[in-house]
Amino acid sequence: MTTATNYGKEGPVDKYSRNIPLRADSQYGPFLQHIGERGIPNYVQTKTHCGGRCGFCSPSKYIETLDSFEQMCRTGSRSINDTLGGTKDVRLDGFPYPKDIVQRATHLIRNPFNNIVSRYHHRQKKHADDIEWSSNNPNTLEGFRAQCKEMNARYSKKERKSRYLSDDIIELFNGVPCHAEFFRYVQWHNLAIETTKRLKLPTHIIHYENYEHDFESTAKGLLEFLSIEEIGDPPSFIAGKDYLHYYTKRQRKATMKLIRRVATPESWELIKRYNVDV
Repeated sequence: MTTATNYGKEGPVDKYSRNIPLRADSQYGPFLQHIGERGIPNYVQTKTHCGGRCGFCSPSKYIETLDSFEQMCRTGSRSINDTLGGTKDVRLDGFPYPKDIVQRATHLIRNPFNNIVSRYHHRQKKHADDIEWSSNNPNTLEGFRAQCKEMNARYSKKERKSRYLSDDIIELFNGVPCHAEFFRYVQWHNLAIETTKRLKLPTHIIHYENYEHDFESTAKGLLEFLSIEEIGDPPSFIAGKDYLHYYTKRQRKATMKLIRRVATPESWELIKRYNVDV
């Protein structure tokens, strides 16, 4: 299956160490990630993280408008030659590719509690060569909780002063580990829904866990949405771990209360299945 990405470091490069654009008329992306057996189909699944997803940052950095979020969905990075003979990844901020390239959308949703732990693990990989950081942030339940505590404390003052966060949301932050991460999670899904509506995109919703519980029909549904014929057997799906035990029941209840407050009605319909402590 042919796939593309907004992020150059995830795709191949040509003999000049340049990423290969999916379309010749769009040098700022998306870029080819993998070319399947049948070449490039009408619809190519393209990876984008959109915006509002920074980790350790203040509200002024992660609060997004619909305009800024939508633009980030069409913005990425590409590889270029560096002065040492290698390549480096350069962000393309301010250079989104044209809207008309985007024809459809796949909206992937994962359990928020697992998602936030997964983001912690991503930060660990990013700092893998930093011995001090790694020793202070071990891959354990205790390490995760300690970083959540640090994150909450570091930005509490800026959150209270932020004109983007209402008093009732600030109040709901109490008792929620990594509360800004959960706010960003909900904001992302809110804006993803509004973006697909604005661009009038046919949208396919997938809950991550469905790949584990019913892989065959979930994969088939995606292929049908993309008008791609199945060829051969798909690779095995390796399910992510469950991290509900990283949170106390009280923390999970407080978190879902925050999520319910921030989520739009449409987002809540997609997320409410994870409210296991009702």
